[in-house]
Amino acid sequence: MSLGWKYGILVVIVDIGTTSTIILVRYFLNIYDFTADEISLLLYITGAAVIIGHNFPFYMNFNGGKGTASVIGLLIMINWQLGLLAIFTFFLFAFLSNYLIIGVFQLYFILIAVSFTEHSIWPKVISFSLLLIALYLHIENIQRIRNGTEPKMSVLYKKESEKSRFRTNLPN
Repeated sequence: MSLGWKYGILVVIVDIGTTSTIILVRYFLNIYDFTADEISLLLYITGAAVIIGHNFPFYMNFNGGKGTASVIGLLIMINWQLGLLAIFTFFLFAFLSNYLIIGVFQLYFILIAVSFTEHSIWPKVISFSLLLIALYLHIENIQRIRNGTEPKMSVLYKKESEKSRFRTNLPN
């Protein structure tokens, strides 16, 4: 977040919102005579397409984000209660581990767990594939954790407290 946390929140909201295209897919599939398994599969395919499109956009030479907010959006669109639980556990895991990436991977594990409630194997295949893509995109983070050089979340708190301390010491 080189532009600051306010812009970061805006980007997250937009990224989660892009996954709301799944709502349109669900709406149109419910109009026609699709089975529950077919609807589920098409929702997972649509979500995967959004996440892959976010990660590898052609207009940015296939170098995009890492899909975290889009996975949250997918979970919300599949089951909004589990999506909210995923957001909560994302922050819980990130704060407890002091690494944001731990929270990210827990989102994929929730997606995989949710896919096991489906009858078809394809939601499971899609979820595991998305996890493999995330692992690939986060190789550098994993290596930095192993080397002890990955920035910890507590660094963010120190920066913010230093900023507020600096502001309070300014003369009026």
